[in-house]
Amino acid sequence: MTVDHIGAYLYPDDVIFRIIGRLSMPIFCYLIALGFKRTHNKSNYIIRVLAAAIAAQPFMMLMGNNNVNALYGFVGTMGLILSYDSKKLKKEEIIITISSILLILISDYSFLTPALILSYYLPDSKIKSIVYASFSIILYTVLVNNMINLYALVGPVLIILFSHWDYKLSKTFRYSYYPGHLGALCFIKIIFP
Repeated sequence: MTVDHIGAYLYPDDVIFRIIGRLSMPIFCYLIALGFKRTHNKSNYIIRVLAAAIAAQPFMMLMGNNNVNALYGFVGTMGLILSYDSKKLKKEEIIITISSILLILISDYSFLTPALILSYYLPDSKIKSIVYASFSIILYTVLVNNMINLYALVGPVLIILFSHWDYKLSKTFRYSYYPGHLGALCFIKIIFP
């Protein structure tokens, strides 16, 4: 992801950064799905990701990107899952569902975000998850007509190879990294235009 953003904001004509960056989206969606499955408080999890999305947005805009960042798509997808998991949809869940769909539609990667997160969240086997995720990536690539997204197919392979690793990062680091690295890139772009 960081490599992708370095390419997007500092070296926009050098496609190799974007190719490497394609690997990160499926991996981030896998980690979001895994974290959402394991968390004891799904609402707090959504709020923390939303806070990171809000903190990151001004940096993207300062660098000339007025798109809504991908974290909003993560929040929207988790909102849909939360609504889906509740047995009876109350007024609040209907509002959450509609808001979630809108967030997904306006965020970077649009429908690929929920397709990938649900690919990892719902199935009962890793193989099914990887097949669904790979299909989602291919479909997204065809529909947006941007073949560079096919490099994202390496992401699910990396998930299979490395998902058994148990790593620990502090919550502060995990939630501050996205806005933090965008802030650093913004600073670099302003200092060295």
